[in-house]
Amino acid sequence: MDHPAGLRIEPIQRKHKVRPFDCGEQSLNEYISRYAFSNDRNNISKTFVLTDTNNHVYGYYSVCASSVEFSELPGDVSGRLPRYPIPAALIARLAVDTAAQGNDYGGRLLIDALQRIVQTSEELGITVVIVDALHQKAGTFYERYGFRSFPGNELKLFLPIETVLKAAISYKL
Repeated sequence: MDHPAGLRIEPIQRKHKVRPFDCGEQSLNEYISRYAFSNDRNNISKTFVLTDTNNHVYGYYSVCASSVEFSELPGDVSGRLPRYPIPAALIARLAVDTAAQGNDYGGRLLIDALQRIVQTSEELGITVVIVDALHQKAGTFYERYGFRSFPGNELKLFLPIETVLKAAISYKL
């Protein structure tokens, strides 16, 4: 997917300049610079970077498979589901460098992650997309895209895959 100014989102590679990356959250900075490539290579999570033609990284996200306990989901979602762990896709991390914030790069990264999850859901069972927001500001970001908090945990959010699929059809994600 190409973006204005030659930006594109692609799988992380050694050529990508992940230093200096500073999104304002030390744990997310450390992840991209120290762990993202090896976790990608070892199939722990897959990381995708927003980069330019010089391989400078403006933002990234990591995704992996996960599950949610049936009892964690609200009744309007769990009502039709079996009473055992529910398959999920986890957006494990999503960050934008402070110098690039305010350009909707976070939204572009999230939409790209959801597109990949939709593609994956054609081959692998996924019932919900989940995220663990680091703080309320991050939680508010996800809520703008339709994510809902888990009952009793406002920083753990989910989006039913059906909602993502409907959006993909309606908006051609």
